[in-house]
Formats: sequence, structure tokens, C-alpha cells
Amino acid sequence: MGGETGRPCKMCSMRSAGMGPMGMRTLDPLMLGRHPGMAEQTLTFLKGQLAITPEQESAWKGYAEAALTLTNQHGGTGAMTQGQPDSALAMAETRTRFATQMVEQRNLTLTAFKSLWALLTDEQKAKTNHFFGR
Repeated sequence: MGGETGRPCKMCSMRSAGMGPMGMRTLDPLMLGRHPGMAEQTLTFLKGQLAITPEQESAWKGYAEAALTLTNQHGGTGAMTQGQPDSALAMAETRTRFATQMVEQRNLTLTAFKSLWALLTDEQKAKTNHFFGR
């Protein structure tokens, strides 16, 4: 079940597995929902579950900001919402630009997640793995 509708996004076929706040399900530690409100709820829930320490706060903020940016980008802002392309070629170009932007933002979010991961305790890592269905 992807996001609140149970359907995958426009660009991918990912479905979610881990249980989050209020029954939300998520699989991807980088893409936390289909819209910013869902991502914010997930981040709030996860931060509470992990009991982020003051020493981890900066890395947490970097991860949270990157994950929200990725969610905003994926949720329909940008090139994919600027009307229908007038040809198959234009559609292919638009989708490729969108996918390239998504990969770039995923890489930034992954870097932030790695920075956070390096500061988590073994117990926090186990909770994170469990949260994301691992």
C-alpha cells in the first residue's frame, strides 16, 4: 500500500511495508510519504521512537530537511505538474528530467541519512530497521 491511497506514485511502482504513525505504512527511509504532511508526521513519530539525543539533533535535522525536500519534489511540484506535454517526445523528456531531479535529491537525502545512521546507537538502528520493515 503506497501512501494514504494504497496506490503507487505516478513514476514508480513502490509499495510500502513498515508500520508508521496512525497506521501509515512506509518502506523507504528516504521517501517518507506522498505529501509533506504525511512525511512530517512520519518524521515526528520516528524521532520520538528513536529518542534522538542532543548530539544527534544536527544530523536528524539534516535528514529531516532532505527527506521533506524529496517528498515535496516527488509529490507533484515541478516539471510533472506543468500541464500535459504536446507529444510523446516531450513527455519522455519531461519524465526524464523529473527522474533525474529525483535521483539527485535521493542522493542528497541518502547522504543525510548516512550521516544520521553513523550517530545512531545499535538500539536506535534496530528500531529504525523495524520501522522500515527490515
